[in-house]
Formats: sequence, structure tokens, C-alpha cells
Amino acid sequence: VNKHGLIKTIHTSDSSKGMKTRGILITGNSVSMGYPVVNFGDYQNSFVNNLERSLREKDDSIDILNLSFSGFNSWQENIQVARYFNSETNHIDLPSNIELIASVGGIQDFWGFIDFLHLKPNEFNKYYFANGFMSLKGDIFMNNGYLLEKVNKSLNGNILSATEIFTSSIINFIKKRSYLIRGFSYVARKYKKPIITELENKSIKQNLDNIIQNKIKITLDEYQQKKKVKIDSVVRNIKSISSFQTNPNVLFVYLPTKFTVVDNEENSSSGVSPYRNFLIEYNLNAQDLNILEKDYRNSLLEKLSKLKGVKVSNLSKGAKYNWFYDESHFSKTGQKKIADRLLLVFQDALKIQ
Repeated sequence: VNKHGLIKTIHTSDSSKGMKTRGILITGNSVSMGYPVVNFGDYQNSFVNNLERSLREKDDSIDILNLSFSGFNSWQENIQVARYFNSETNHIDLPSNIELIASVGGIQDFWGFIDFLHLKPNEFNKYYFANGFMSLKGDIFMNNGYLLEKVNKSLNGNILSATEIFTSSIINFIKKRSYLIRGFSYVARKYKKPIITELENKSIKQNLDNIIQNKIKITLDEYQQKKKVKIDSVVRNIKSISSFQTNPNVLFVYLPTKFTVVDNEENSSSGVSPYRNFLIEYNLNAQDLNILEKDYRNSLLEKLSKLKGVKVSNLSKGAKYNWFYDESHFSKTGQKKIADRLLLVFQDALKIQ
């Protein structure tokens, strides 16, 4: 990361030199951060840095700022953009002329939608939880309103709440700083048995209705209502991001995932690691996720395309399994492939020949 706590990019501008700068803000989660290559010290080969390198070959005034952060959904992306515009006037290396804001990824809000389908009424009815759309990835206990509720009880003499906060803070401290725990997490994730697609059995073909009613076990009306609530939330967040520019120029790019390519028959033997418990609980396989994600993605992109100043780019198709490190993060090969596909999209948005 750089001195601002942002993911490093290959170029840093300097406003004190009076040079023209065309700033681009990239927002997203760990996918657009460049995981895992950035974690291995190879940040220059993330798809964002590959993209910036290619754009600067065509226009050396381009300066990309990567505001992405692990686990961020569109609500947190909106907050990151607000933070940037509140801070950039204090720093010569943060350009004021932002010509393009690009939300790149899309997968985090899809997982938020799947989480929402899984929530029980007593969970999503809590005001502070906001259906899980505004909380950080991870343990709900230490997030937002729930923490405030615990703090309030502690200040009013509730020893149990005070102990929970203290214990949780110690555990989180150890988790974030323990190389041993990081190592175990990596190994567990790497070797966890994947969920295999049902495409291997040509006689089995789940459709959306079957998945909703027989696996997730909610009605079709409940599903459609929950999908609308989630998509409306994402649309509001992207619309808010567009409001930071006088003349909005916002890109929403939906990237491929490992389960968006299971329709390709040659790739039918690989699967998706069940790192969310409900995938096991509902017996959701890679083909199920493919169908659910396609329905969610199509509905979302249709609504986003109607926003003024927002361009939608659907890059979910055409990927290969060797592009992926895991379900949604890209291998070094994938980082380069995605950058190549993004180049044309960004050239068009910036009107670069």
C-alpha cells in the first residue's frame, strides 16, 4: 500500500508540477485490489496496474487511484469515493481532476444478495443491520450498530457485553497479526473440497424456480422481493457515486467469476469452494450459483443502465478456468487477460483512441 493506505499503482502524479492529469478512481473489493498477486508482492501485475500501464502508453496524463479494499460492497465503495474527495485537496499526489470513476467487480454485492436470501427474519428485521448491505465482511458482532448496542450496554454496567467486546477485540487483533493463522487460512481455503457442477450429469439441469423453491426453500415472490431490495440498494450506491462529479462519468464493470464459466462444457469438471456455510446447507453447486448469479446480474445491469452518466460493461462471459486463483480472484494469467479486456472499455469511457 502507499502512504494513504491505498493499493499501490505504477504511477503517481504531482499537482505541484502543473502537469495535466486525467484522474481515474477504481473502486471494488479484493478482486480489484489485485489479490492474490498483490499479497505476493507482485502488485505491478494486478489487472489495475496492467490497465494503467496500457492506458499511459496511449495517454501519459492518465493517473489511476485504486480505492479498492477487501470485502467492500457498493455501499463501502461509495464511502471510499466520498473519503477521496474530502481528502484530495490536502495532497499533491491525489489528482483533483477525476474524469472517470469505475466500480469494478460486482461479486461482493452478489454474495450480499445470497447472504440476504439466507437471512432469517429475526436477523434482517434489525434496523442497524440494514439487511447486511452496509456491514463489513466478517463477524456481524463487531460491525456498526451491533457494536454500538453492546457499547451502550457496557456503559450501563452490563459486564457480559463489556467482556464480549474485550474478548472479540483481542481475537481480532490476533487474527490480523498472526502469520500462523494466515497460513492455516490459506491452506484450508486452497485445499477445501470444491462444490462440483452438475453439468457432468447431462440428465440433471436445475432451473431457477427449482433452486429457489426446493433448495433455498423460499417462495418465488419472496425471492423476487429480496432481489429487488438488494438491487435497489446497489443502484442507489452507484447513483450516489455518480453525484460526486458535475458531469458524471461512471463505469460499472461486472467481471467474470469461476462459476460464470460453468456453461462451457470443457470446463465442467471444476467447482466452487464452499467457504460460505449456506452453500453446504442448501446443497448449492456451481451450476446453481451460475443460474442465480445470471438472474441477479441481468436484473442489476438492466437497472444500472438506466442511470444518467453511468455506463455498464458486462465482462462476465468468455473467461477460462485458468484465469482464476479461486472462485472470483484472478491468477497472474487472469490479471493480464482482464486488463486486456478492460482496456477497450476504459478507452471508450475516456475517449482515447
